[in-house]
Amino acid sequence: MPLTTATFTPTGQITWHSNRSGSLQVWVMNDDGSNPRQLTGITSSDTNVEPAWSPDGSQIVFVSDRDDVEALQIYVMNADGSQQAPWMPFDASHNWSPAWSPDGQTLLFETNRDPGAITQLYAVKRDGSDLRNLTQTATNESRGKWSPDGKQIVFVSERTGNRDIFVMNSDGSNVRQITDSLEDDLFPAWSPDGREIAFQSNREGGVTSVSTS
Repeated sequence: MPLTTATFTPTGQITWHSNRSGSLQVWVMNDDGSNPRQLTGITSSDTNVEPAWSPDGSQIVFVSDRDDVEALQIYVMNADGSQQAPWMPFDASHNWSPAWSPDGQTLLFETNRDPGAITQLYAVKRDGSDLRNLTQTATNESRGKWSPDGKQIVFVSERTGNRDIFVMNSDGSNVRQITDSLEDDLFPAWSPDGREIAFQSNREGGVTSVSTS
């Protein structure tokens, strides 16, 4: 896994995780590939993955097993790697796939903290307060992504018996099914104007899109 899930800042930097140093760590570099710097695991071999820039480029959120290899936790650090700290108090569940809201005030993430170890989508404020389950189902809900205006969230749900694309308001209300296929629809992503959602599907073996209107 040399490189995956790269994200960009408006100021021209890229963050990603890489095992080029011997273990999976968070790195940053300029958008032309110059000046790569390792930000995590400088003095340890903990796993640190899934980095994502804050909208203003001042911080990076990431996932780490540094406190417990059996419970992935979400951390945040400054863009230069300083002041690495947990986003929330430690708990025994896995928490992963963090995504900043466009205004930088809320984090969306996946967790298996609910009974039955199913995956649900939660949101939490930047200061760690107002933790809430947005999906509240008995099936796996995953791959949540904020719309460009922050008013909606697209995600993958198994509530229909397979994986389909759904959209809900940012508070979890007004859930709408966007795709309906016997095949799995995965990895949704908004268009920059929020009018379309691209996703991967094995119904045709490739990537397709659907209008949100």
